[in-house]
Amino acid sequence: MFKSTPFIQVFLLACFVLIGYSSNAQCPATVYGQLSGNDTAMAVLPAGTTPAPVFTVTPSGLPVTEFVIVQKDSMADDLLGPAIIGTSVDGLITPNSLDLGTCNEFCILPFSYDSTQIKTLVDSLLAADYQVGTSCCTAVGFIAPGLCDTLNARGIYSGADVNSIAVLFDILDILNGGTASTSIQGLVLSLDQLNQSLSLFGNCGGGLTQICFAVDTFATSADYYIIPHRSNSALNIDVLQDTVTINEFATSNLTASVYPATAIDDTLDWWLEGATAGASIDPVTGVLTAGTAGTFLVIGHMTNACIEDTAVVIVEAPTGVAKVNSNPNRLSIQTQPNPFQKQLQVVINADIEGEHLLRLTNITGQILIEQQQLITKGTTTINLKTEYLPAGLYWLQLSNNKTNLTQKVVKQ
Repeated sequence: MFKSTPFIQVFLLACFVLIGYSSNAQCPATVYGQLSGNDTAMAVLPAGTTPAPVFTVTPSGLPVTEFVIVQKDSMADDLLGPAIIGTSVDGLITPNSLDLGTCNEFCILPFSYDSTQIKTLVDSLLAADYQVGTSCCTAVGFIAPGLCDTLNARGIYSGADVNSIAVLFDILDILNGGTASTSIQGLVLSLDQLNQSLSLFGNCGGGLTQICFAVDTFATSADYYIIPHRSNSALNIDVLQDTVTINEFATSNLTASVYPATAIDDTLDWWLEGATAGASIDPVTGVLTAGTAGTFLVIGHMTNACIEDTAVVIVEAPTGVAKVNSNPNRLSIQTQPNPFQKQLQVVINADIEGEHLLRLTNITGQILIEQQQLITKGTTTINLKTEYLPAGLYWLQLSNNKTNLTQKVVKQ
C-alpha cells in the first residue's frame, strides 16, 4: 500500500491513536462498522476464501463500506501498528492473492467513505485547471511529481474509474511519494493530512473541504484469520487444564480438546517454557513429570495449524503449604488471611535474630514486593499492602544465606 510520510509535513504536529475514528467537519454523523473481533483466529487455507463478513454493528452515515486487510504478523508492523496489505470491496479474501503463506495472520476491517467525494477529487486533479493556463496535473506536480501519469498508469483516467477504496489509497500513495506500508493509524494520519491540505488544492480539490471516512483504528472490530498448512488442520485447541498444581516429582497427564476432531493431518506436540526446575513432559503423550518447586508453562501446539494453548504449572512441596529448602535455624512463616485482599499479614517465628529478604512474586516470577527485614528472636509480624495487586496466585518467599522458605498465597 502507501507510506505515511507526509506530503504536507507542516500539518502533522503529533501522532495520535483513537478508539474509533470518524472524520467530521462537514461530514455527516457516522458509526463505523464492527465485525466479530474474534479472540481466536479462524482458519483459511492459502487457496481458500474467507466467508462474507457479518456486521455486529452496522455502519451508518456514509454511503459505501468496503474492507481493509491488515497483516498481523510482527514483521508486518510499522511504527504505528500492523501494516495494511490490501483492500476488498466485499471482504472475501484469498490469502494467495496477497502473497500470504502458511502461519501468516491477517484481519479484515470495515472502512466507510463517500465514493462521490473521491470521484470529484479525481476528476478535479486530472481535468481541472489550478488557474487559467495551468492544469492541476502541473500544479499538484510540484508536490507530487508525475501524479497524473501515475494515476493513468494505474488505470485511473477520470472519476468514472473510481470503483473501490483502492483508488483513494492510490492517491494517498502518490501524494506521499511512493509505495510502502502503513497501518490503520497511519492511514488515518494520511487522510487527516489530505483533509488539512485540500484548501491548498484550489480548483484541483473540486471544492471539497473534507474527505469523509470512518474506521476503528484499534481493529477491535475486525475478523481475524490464520493460514494453516493443510486442509485437515485443526481450527482450534484448548488445553483442558488451565492451571495444574502438582507436588514435587509427581506426574500429571495433560490433555487438550482439538476442533474439529477430524484434523487428521495435524499433530499435537507438548513442550515446557520457563524456569522448569528439572520438570519434563512427553511431547507425544503430554505426561508431565514435576521437578522441584516453581512455576512454569506447558504449551500444547498443533503443528500444521500454527495454533497453540497454554497451561500454568505450579509445583509445590509435598505439604502444599511451605517449602523448606534448608532450615537449620528453625524459621517458619504463616500468612493471614489467605486468600487475602487489601492487606497480607506475615507472621515469622525464628530462633535467632537476623536480616532476611522478604519477596512477593507472581506466577511468572515477576517481583512485586521486595524488602530487607530484620527478624527478631521469637515472633515478627509484617503487614504488606496489597490493594493494588490483581486477583490471582502469588509466591511469598523469605530467605537469608542459609534458609529459604516459599509459600503460596492467593489474592481474591
